[in-house]
Amino acid sequence: MNRISRSVLAVGVGFIGATAVFRAAGVEPTGEDALVVVGQVDIFAYCRSQYSYTSNAILVGASAYSWRCSDRRNGLFQLVELDFDHACRERFGGVVRANNWDETDPNAWECVEG
Repeated sequence: MNRISRSVLAVGVGFIGATAVFRAAGVEPTGEDALVVVGQVDIFAYCRSQYSYTSNAILVGASAYSWRCSDRRNGLFQLVELDFDHACRERFGGVVRANNWDETDPNAWECVEG
């Protein structure tokens, strides 16, 4: 058996062995591990599409949930919470939803299938 064949065989055996060990330990991939990212949430475009071309996305805190849409109605300035799932559906259509991988990072939003 040449070197390449032995290397390929070793990798295959290692992969199968690791899979068996993980299964025996009860480690299975979760639904979060299998997310398919379709793109990023466009918060600025979402605010403008929901309110007006003068609306803007404003960060009012340090967490991922601190985004608001600014809007001026009847001369009054107001901040409106965002619906990140709706922002993803509006941009990508189909069965997509928002996913946040780090609640402490305001920019940790993505749109995923499912």
